[in-house]
Amino acid sequence: MIVRDLSVSYKETTQEFSAVKSISFDVLSGETLAIVGESGSGKSSTALALMQLLPQNAQLNASRIAFCNPKTSQTTELLNFKSMNTIRGKKMAMIFQNPSTALNPVRKIGAQVVDFLSTTMQLEKREINKIIPHLFASCGLNDSKAILESYPHQLSGGQKQRIFIALATAAKPDLLIADEPTTALDVTVQSKIIELLVSLRKTSGMSMILISHDLALVADTADRVVVMRHGEIIETGSCHEIFQNPQKAYTKALLKCRPPLSGRYLKLPVLADFESDRLFEMKYENPETRQNRLTSLFEQKPQLEVSGLEVAYESKSNWFTKSNKKVIIPSLDLNLFPGETLGLAGESGSGKSTLGKALAGLIPLEKGQILFNGEEIHPALKNAKTISPVQMVFQDTSSSFNPAHSILESLSEPLKVMHKYKSEKERLQDIHSMLEKVQMPVSSLRKFPSEFSGGQIQRLAIARALLAEPRCVIFDESVSSLDVSVQAGILNLINELKSKLQFSCIFISHDLSVIRYMSDRVLIMQNGVIVEKGEADELFSNPKHEYTKGLIQAIPGMKTIKN
Repeated sequence: MIVRDLSVSYKETTQEFSAVKSISFDVLSGETLAIVGESGSGKSSTALALMQLLPQNAQLNASRIAFCNPKTSQTTELLNFKSMNTIRGKKMAMIFQNPSTALNPVRKIGAQVVDFLSTTMQLEKREINKIIPHLFASCGLNDSKAILESYPHQLSGGQKQRIFIALATAAKPDLLIADEPTTALDVTVQSKIIELLVSLRKTSGMSMILISHDLALVADTADRVVVMRHGEIIETGSCHEIFQNPQKAYTKALLKCRPPLSGRYLKLPVLADFESDRLFEMKYENPETRQNRLTSLFEQKPQLEVSGLEVAYESKSNWFTKSNKKVIIPSLDLNLFPGETLGLAGESGSGKSTLGKALAGLIPLEKGQILFNGEEIHPALKNAKTISPVQMVFQDTSSSFNPAHSILESLSEPLKVMHKYKSEKERLQDIHSMLEKVQMPVSSLRKFPSEFSGGQIQRLAIARALLAEPRCVIFDESVSSLDVSVQAGILNLINELKSKLQFSCIFISHDLSVIRYMSDRVLIMQNGVIVEKGEADELFSNPKHEYTKGLIQAIPGMKTIKN
């Protein structure tokens, strides 16, 4: 692939926005080129431009975009190429960022697979049925019959992504574009998806463009790296050059903002630390100081005590069958000390989020007891005017806000339920004070959730939870989809607020580097059961359970990135 002076702009109602600004690069035969950068850097617009899949309000300009066939050495100029359908899906293919939104939710997988293969490869249904089992098996999907009869919502994120990889590679393309193919997937699933892509590239000899905001992931995969920011290429080089000796402050920031895999920063660096004129110095927590703090922490009486907790969901296959109960958490005990951050890690389906909702009083218990400072939580919550001392910041923050309500209305809700204030003035004063704590302007109150970035809406979600004056806050995958520099800012904010307001935390995440950095102790969950627990550094340096070892070994970038 040859790309010269590529620009992409989007026409809006009153102005034009430049997403990609005259970039040039090559993709060599058989190599993996990674394009990295934060959201808004122009990565996805570049990929869509190469595939000519840009929306109608987009304008593409370039001096040259050419596709080179490595088998025939024939070059096709794509800018003036009228029949892109003879290239797209056959010689060039793309895996999209979110497989859920790319699949039709009301059609079975089988029907969608048949449509794609018959259109792309001009195959009859009989031929398609013959190749599907082999095609799916090559991507780790062995039960093809059950998958074809399923709807998208009945499959995991990893399964849906594997389906797209199978379809994208069915015609054995010469170039595969993978746009954030592992975003928000578990670390083990992520590792398997990347291994699959690397294996397919090696066996087929195809080239690959890997688009990601996660440099740690790129470290295990790419041959060369292009770093983009604000639509421009600011640095390019071999994988070794970029990771061992980055030249630009922005590249250094992307590498350093991720929580380290060894040592522990007192505060995570953010992009501004590298762009300022002053020399930024990394400061690490003293291990002895940390040990003394933990000793004092665990000498206290537990704040939260959970015993024999069991959670089950009812399910029905249709209206005429009896409901069945599926036990998600069979029997679980844990405790949380005042001021502690307890990390909760495990793959999707391990029961992490279910446990968090149970502790916050959001779902009923089959059995067991939850005591907070010696008092049972769940019976107290039957009173509509009672707010739980345990609050939760949810995984999908945007959908946890009512899109039709202003931020002022959303932040006022917990205060109204508490009946804490006599006047609107007092309520506003408390809201303004909380906005200052989460570093958001007062002008945010007039806006609606859709007007904020991921990092901003996350800060507002934290503000809403803290306005209820909780003694414990549960963060459920609350930074999993954020860029690394934005993520660092949110993690720093949580630690600062925790220190100022003196609340304890339960931090749920599949990102083990984040879990290790944030936690005093860590619990590892598998199938609703705690399989291992211990002090964070000790558990990561000396895991005992095979499941824990597998999670840690799957952390991307462990061998390549220096901490």
